Amino acid sequence: MGRCVLEFERIQILFKKSDNAHQDNDFLFVNWFVGPNHVHTDPIKLQNLAGNPSLDAGDMLQPVKVEVPCADGDLVTASFLIVNLGSTDTSDQVGAAAEIGKQVSEKLPELYLKAAEEVVRNSGIPLSQVFADGIDKVAPAIVDTVGAAWDDVIVPLVDDVIDLFRKILGVPNCNGDVLHDIVVFKPSEPVAPELWTAPTYTASAKSGCGTPATTSVTYARERVIDGLPDFGTPPPPATEIVPVRGGSMADWIAVWVSDPDPKSTTGGPDIVVSIEASRAASGSLAANITEHVDWRFNAEFDGGGDVLFPHTRPVFKFLGTIPASVRPFYNPTLTPGELTLRTGTVGPVPRGAGVPAATPHASLSQLSQALGLTWQRSSLSGGGVPLKSLFTDPAGGVATDLMDAVDTITIPSQGVMLCLYEIRQNGRTVAHLLRYIRQENTLYTRADWLLSLWELG
Repeated sequence: MGRCVLEFERIQILFKKSDNAHQDNDFLFVNWFVGPNHVHTDPIKLQNLAGNPSLDAGDMLQPVKVEVPCADGDLVTASFLIVNLGSTDTSDQVGAAAEIGKQVSEKLPELYLKAAEEVVRNSGIPLSQVFADGIDKVAPAIVDTVGAAWDDVIVPLVDDVIDLFRKILGVPNCNGDVLHDIVVFKPSEPVAPELWTAPTYTASAKSGCGTPATTSVTYARERVIDGLPDFGTPPPPATEIVPVRGGSMADWIAVWVSDPDPKSTTGGPDIVVSIEASRAASGSLAANITEHVDWRFNAEFDGGGDVLFPHTRPVFKFLGTIPASVRPFYNPTLTPGELTLRTGTVGPVPRGAGVPAATPHASLSQLSQALGLTWQRSSLSGGGVPLKSLFTDPAGGVATDLMDAVDTITIPSQGVMLCLYEIRQNGRTVAHLLRYIRQENTLYTRADWLLSLWELG
């Protein structure tokens, strides 16, 4: 038998459900249906990348992959919700989660049956054949029926269950729905694995809990067919990296890393850039940068900033990775010219205070010849384009094919630029990349990297 696979590849908390003084404890419930039948529920306690279940704004969560066995011709749906139980006593959270999963799994089949009955009324297809002959009608009916029932039926049901368990004294009740949705696998679909980012989810506001919970999720879905014959490896999809212009602030918020050096003994990435929503100014971003220039000598560049805003500006195109290195102790920016011999005449030595000054026109006998060694005026050494020029917008816009207009965050005091790019396959955005540019400074040479999202190995 084959299977349908759903992966929550990237879950980013833009704003948490709880107030600023407390963290979320989120649980994910995935209810699998094959045809009209509820097969099972996957309850998962979510954790951030550090393995901590106490979640805060800006956290990116560990990926979650769930699946259900099915035949290739089955209609499969995954109805899921994420619930915060951070205001419930820790000892009761598991029990509350179990009861939520039980109650929701009992209510959802009623909604699926309601959707099927609606198709029967409007099409005349017998109820027993709806999930066989009426796939094209029942699939959207399920989405509409379940979607409409979330706020009216499921969310109140979840709230009623949560109220049965103890709350933490002195903590606002910020428990409840964080997000919910449904993913449909039509028979024999998808033909190939799919990856997409859903519109940002925003939950309803709760009194005393600050900003409504806001979450960004990237999904992947796949149908694995049992005994699928081998027809060879299909050609890879056309892939390109293009600059983002006027993109979403949510696309910046992530932990971005460089690919680890395979020869490195540290096992960690050379560069980590963590970007989150700023807590100092609404609508802005905060960045934290760690660049391991040379692990052997513990040579590290640390930077970042707060209240940062992306702006579209021209930068030189990425032509390849430029790893930084430690500059030698003697590495002058200016180099002297040739040593030259200068000749001239020297007049009488000036007298001290109170002594009559020399006559305005000294006689030849008072002048003498002198020789001296001197260096010519120093000149700039090195080559290339000064990185400072990248921080200045040309008056005429992008004036050369060597430049791209791209959404950019600049930290001029540290010589740092962060640029956002997207990966497109067959014209569809499937992922993002962050370009990290740092100007040469007194300690390290210039760096230019493309960073990808942090993923657990």
